[in-house]
Amino acid sequence: MNSTDGLVYEHIVPKTKFINNTCEHMAMAGNVSIESIFEVLDKYLWTATITSSENRLLPTARNMPSGWDGINIFARYESANISLLAHDKTYLFASNSAQ
Repeated sequence: MNSTDGLVYEHIVPKTKFINNTCEHMAMAGNVSIESIFEVLDKYLWTATITSSENRLLPTARNMPSGWDGINIFARYESANISLLAHDKTYLFASNSAQ
């Protein structure tokens, strides 16, 4: 990575369209519940940290690629040949008893 490259923290799936709007539509239709919101968040609320150069390669920051299947959250990155590294989040579930 170029040391002069800045980093961009972004939502893997654009949150306004696929999280906010989805939850708002469920609420307006009277179909919102804690479980339905959790399902949307669990499915789409993921973030990535990429370089500014990689960010410029992404086709769009506000939408998923045309023909997106609604399942593969990495489709934008794959279409730009950007590989993401997995982030170990097991520390989030660590017991507080060690503190």
